[in-house]
Amino acid sequence: MTNPPTLPEIVSWFRAKQLELAGSAVAIVGIRERTEHLPAAAADFDCGGAMGRITGWVSGDFDFEVVGPDGQNVFWGHVHASVVDDLEATYFGFP
Repeated sequence: MTNPPTLPEIVSWFRAKQLELAGSAVAIVGIRERTEHLPAAAADFDCGGAMGRITGWVSGDFDFEVVGPDGQNVFWGHVHASVVDDLEATYFGFP
């Protein structure tokens, strides 16, 4: 059994996605880290009318969420990942 992703691995995955999105209509506008309690990182996305966030904890749990311009929930998904590559399928479905 593999260990869940570390905080640096989660942040690195977010930064790679930020580079992939450069020049597109979707942008990662911020990446934040929290090291106390249960370490986690979050990436905030902007797509004009919608906003999204992916939050990943070192436990391997990741939440994907998108809210529309009216504040309504557009997308929500949860993944438990052993490695960051386990996130790709949900990420590609992330509006």
